[in-house]
Amino acid sequence: MRTGIELLTERGYMIADIDSVLKKSGVPKGSFDYYFKNKEEFRQAVIEGYADYFNRKLDKFLDDKSLSPLERIRAFYENAKVGMTKFDFTRGCLVGNVAKEATILFTAKL
Repeated sequence: MRTGIELLTERGYMIADIDSVLKKSGVPKGSFDYYFKNKEEFRQAVIEGYADYFNRKLDKFLDDKSLSPLERIRAFYENAKVGMTKFDFTRGCLVGNVAKEATILFTAKL
């Protein structure tokens, strides 16, 4: 899952492929197939995992009653800045990446 999040935030929803995830994570194809029916099911699990992580992060900063509302937003921003710097600005927001590709994804399924 961690490798899936990494690749989807770096490459985008449509470009990140399962072979790259398996190679980078060292997970055998058979193990992947045991847990996921297909690439779409895996992508959905990655998005749900990312949503859980991001919601916990939002709660950590925005529910901190020891800070004023503006200080909470600043703390969240500073933390995001540290994360982006940590990965040399190569990773985007998974939600933003999916949103950018949503039109293509939607029309491809029609």
